[in-house]
Amino acid sequence: MRLGKLLCLAVSIGLGLGVLDASAQSAGDSGGTNPGGTGSTAATSAPSPYIVSTGTTVLDAAVLGSSAALQVAPGATAIIDFSSTSTLTFTGDILNNGSIFAISSNPAFTSANFSAQNIFNNQGAMFSSILPASLSSFASGLPNLSLSLNAVNQIVNAGTISSAANLSMTAANIVNTNIMSAVQNVNLVSQLGNIVNSGVIAAQAGNVNLSTIAAQNLLVNNVNGVMQALLGNVNLSTASTNSTLEKLNINFTGGNILAQELNLNAINGLVDVNANVIDGMVNVNSCGAHITASTPNLSLGQMNIVGDPTFYNTGGSINIANNLNFAPVNFVSGPVSLAIVAQGDITASNGVNLITISSQTTGAPN
Repeated sequence: MRLGKLLCLAVSIGLGLGVLDASAQSAGDSGGTNPGGTGSTAATSAPSPYIVSTGTTVLDAAVLGSSAALQVAPGATAIIDFSSTSTLTFTGDILNNGSIFAISSNPAFTSANFSAQNIFNNQGAMFSSILPASLSSFASGLPNLSLSLNAVNQIVNAGTISSAANLSMTAANIVNTNIMSAVQNVNLVSQLGNIVNSGVIAAQAGNVNLSTIAAQNLLVNNVNGVMQALLGNVNLSTASTNSTLEKLNINFTGGNILAQELNLNAINGLVDVNANVIDGMVNVNSCGAHITASTPNLSLGQMNIVGDPTFYNTGGSINIANNLNFAPVNFVSGPVSLAIVAQGDITASNGVNLITISSQTTGAPN
């Protein structure tokens, strides 16, 4: 699995360049025409962004959609009303250095959907569907509005992005260095399979879901990061299915995972996890798995794995919570090797009394 780790390193470097691009864009924030007359204006070439440069401005999403891009200056606030449309699309970028709040008073529109080439939520900025009480005199809306951010290229968050219900993001690359949170589910979909988190990604009452929508490996760099779903699960999955037989891998590196369960679904690919704390039962569906943690207790749940699985806990014990059955099928030949290694004890839950390793061979390697 060293190749998987090298791929993850390459992704981290590429996404680092993306963060530098975001900084350059922020530093170059200057002028642009401003339909509606809010904030400052300056001559520039098309496309022209809508600029909120000071104070608090309430905007109609349907009207704002005629602008090419959106910029919010430090200290400025844009309240965007989605009561007449559920989707706001820009041909340019969303660059937020202040605060953006989405609201809707229309029960037919329960999600505020933003689309742009890139979305940059810079340090100290707030992008949310939770309107604070201090702004209630400006506008009001549904209490449980979901927030959806879609970018052709990348979503880079160094501030806070939060949702009163579900938080969904889709982009080629997704980078978080501070806080992404939702009352319900957090759904992150990377078109290129690249997700970097050195902050906190949290679902208060739901799940954290990370996935791809194309034939891509899922590479998650979670060094110094936290994935948290204390009342739900953290789910990682590729786009591979039993019918496609695509060998798409999951590579997860670093940080902490705090959840009821960690579910890893690569079906025909390999799963390689090297994390710090994994607080939650680990369930795997893949053709091979290598799980390494440094946690007080690593709990092994349902395993649907072929190949040679390995489980290491360098910081504590391993508990086997389900009967384990490993058997080679299709493109795996020869006997299956199993390694379960812990710094502390290796125990089994009540009712667990069987580990089956089959040496049957039903096909040759591809």
